[in-house]
Amino acid sequence: MADLKLIKELRARTGAGITDCKKALEEASGDIEKAIEILRKKGIAKAAKKADRETKEGRVSYAENDNAVSMVLLTCETDFVARNEEFVNFTKKLAEIALDKGVKTLEELENAEWDGTTVSQKLQEFIGKIGENMKLAGYVYYEKEGITAIYDHMNGKMVVALSIKAEPGEKVEELKQFAKELAVQVAANEPKYLKFSEIPAELIEKEKEIAAAADDLKNKPDHVKDKIIEGRVRKTLGQICFLEQEHGWENMKIAQYIDKKGKELGEKMEVIKFSYLKV
Repeated sequence: MADLKLIKELRARTGAGITDCKKALEEASGDIEKAIEILRKKGIAKAAKKADRETKEGRVSYAENDNAVSMVLLTCETDFVARNEEFVNFTKKLAEIALDKGVKTLEELENAEWDGTTVSQKLQEFIGKIGENMKLAGYVYYEKEGITAIYDHMNGKMVVALSIKAEPGEKVEELKQFAKELAVQVAANEPKYLKFSEIPAELIEKEKEIAAAADDLKNKPDHVKDKIIEGRVRKTLGQICFLEQEHGWENMKIAQYIDKKGKELGEKMEVIKFSYLKV
């Protein structure tokens, strides 16, 4: 059993994980210098030295089956590596493992089994091989409902999943295409909420305080002031609600466009939910 003080020192010197430090010290019979050498040979210490480098580039990959979509964001230092075939394949494999194991959280993904080891350990080995810092920076497990479309924006820079509720009948393909079109709008607008009623009360109250402090409201009657504040809050926060955002090329809000398209297709449609992950 490795000494806890030695494990702590080895972690501080290499940045490697607790389990890796423990195994290296046991293999080195408690010799910390030998343990460092063991970690370096495995690529773990080498990777740890890069851990403070910024990772502003990267890729989002996804995998799907009939029931769910897994989206994984792996970041790196340069766009050159983000476009590298090995990096692309590595992120795809991460998404496939996550979906196959039904992983729900980023922590679960880090600890998921991969060829006898963990995803986290595989990532450290990959960092050592490629020579750039990388981070498993985001994960989404999206359960499909209704008709779900997936949009891959700019080849891995962003992935959107969006579900609509409708009675497909014979128009399944048209509805799938419409859901994809809405997913494109999500990628363009990056909304935080589907509709106004989903916005947290504390955020609404904060916006009310900001609106109430405007100079042009000081001398107005309370009932007038309240209406103006409500309108301004609605307008401001509506910009982060998908259904209240403006459509990219139609002169109307997303909600109005959905109604319009529904009439054209002879279907009553509504967006159930959406989610996205971006670099």
